[in-house]
Amino acid sequence: MQPARVFGYARVSGREQGAHGTSLEGQREEIGRYCAARGYPSPQIRVEVESATELKIERRDELHALLAEARPGDLIVVSKVDRWSRDIVYCVQSVRRLVASGVGWHSIGEGIDASTPNGDSTLGIMAWVADQEHKRIRERTVGRRAALKDQGYYVEGPPPFGMRRGARSERQQLTISVEPSEAALVVEAFERCAAGSSVAGLVEWFQGASGRAWDKKSIHALLRNRVYLGEVKNASGAWIQGRVPQIVPRELYERAQAAMASRRIAHGPVTSATARTFSWLLRGLGTCPSCGARMGAEYGPRVDWYGCARRHRGLPCDGRRVVVQEVDPLASAMALARLRELRAELSAPPAGTKRRAARNFAAERARLAGQRERAVRLATQGTISDADLAAQLARLDDEGRKLDCAAEAATREAAARRPEARREVLADVATLERAWAQASVEQRREALKILAKRIVLRPEGPAIEWRSVEELAVERGPKA
Repeated sequence: MQPARVFGYARVSGREQGAHGTSLEGQREEIGRYCAARGYPSPQIRVEVESATELKIERRDELHALLAEARPGDLIVVSKVDRWSRDIVYCVQSVRRLVASGVGWHSIGEGIDASTPNGDSTLGIMAWVADQEHKRIRERTVGRRAALKDQGYYVEGPPPFGMRRGARSERQQLTISVEPSEAALVVEAFERCAAGSSVAGLVEWFQGASGRAWDKKSIHALLRNRVYLGEVKNASGAWIQGRVPQIVPRELYERAQAAMASRRIAHGPVTSATARTFSWLLRGLGTCPSCGARMGAEYGPRVDWYGCARRHRGLPCDGRRVVVQEVDPLASAMALARLRELRAELSAPPAGTKRRAARNFAAERARLAGQRERAVRLATQGTISDADLAAQLARLDDEGRKLDCAAEAATREAAARRPEARREVLADVATLERAWAQASVEQRREALKILAKRIVLRPEGPAIEWRSVEELAVERGPKA
């Protein structure tokens, strides 16, 4: 059967290979020859430069676009199975979904037509082979990295501030060089620390001197980084003399460590009980109204703020910061009001006490399974077209999802209506309400974690999405 359209999918995993190598071009030519030899329409080639593992599937934009565009009667051609995917589960499932919807799928290298029983079996075998090959490649890569670490190379992650990697070639990438202007700032930071400057003071100075955003955590990490001594971690995690330049003299490094240790002894260890943010009610709970990211801490001489953590990292966000001393009391009052609402609701009999006939979800699932089997059998016999089969399967999948949602809702409702579950939640709510005035900030914060699903910190006040009685009964009530 002549396909209506033919799509070729070509992939390489390395960006340098995709930009400069011949692998992609070789795949293009092979797919083109295959289609020409069979008189198929000229293929529309989709090219991807990305890994084919499970962790990288969501990054493969061209693959997802192809899956969305393919229609019954189309054909997808790849040069080899591992060009489609190296993850056995995704490879087999995605191809079977295409075939079930009426889209053909051929692999040239293994001679697979996935619409045939033999092709489907061969696909599973070759997908397993591709998956195993990926695991072997990973083992070799991990072993190579471990060997390089033991040889003193800086392998993992970007080098610290003041250092740069070499160019793209493997040999040059292992070379670490000094960025003179940044390295001078690093040395001065160690000198200021050794001379008595606080970390907070270093944050302010470093931000002005480097033109970059810094916080206490990043300055602490900089002052403790032994890479500045020319050391690296080996494969076992121990520090060894490495093949990186030394920026900070060892004597200066030791003086800076001693200065920080003496300040910790003088002021006591920084624990959760003495940290500045310990008294913030919404610490770690609030989200940004603009981008949804977590709201972090910003300090001022008179007031403190919750500020978007995304903006702290230098990423774009137009969300405004919120004054801690203003928003925390509002959230506390809203939580106390919510506890009173819950107590009143739980003290009253459940609404709609009339029992409804329980749905037989097992029977409904069996009915959907029977309809699916009949549709597939009719398509196999040629009674209905592939397009009609795809439409019926899509409808049955939609009904199945709705049935699962209804079953979950029925379970929650049943749990919420159980008298012992409601009594358990009522006891929790009443205890929290009575103790709220005397509760510590930490206790109130833990209560908010139970009561609220989401807290959005807006300048005009917090917007809190509360958990319903049913949700609390399921989460907090006794188990059936």
